[in-house]
Amino acid sequence: MGGGGVMGEDTLKPCPFCGQQPRLTDRASNHTASGWLYIVSCCCGGHKANAHQISETFEEVRKRWNTRSEGE
Repeated sequence: MGGGGVMGEDTLKPCPFCGQQPRLTDRASNHTASGWLYIVSCCCGGHKANAHQISETFEEVRKRWNTRSEGE
């Protein structure tokens, strides 16, 4: 992964909608302070628009993706 030192997809919880392992993508970006944009996504059924998180650091995107409501 481009940001250097990024943990693998195994540190991400499964998709809350379908249970599959999400995809982690990183891209160089001129629009972020870090120079990178990290995207966690799962293209499952009708929930595609809801099953994603974006941040400029891997730690933040992982935290956002892995956050679940009580009982999940």
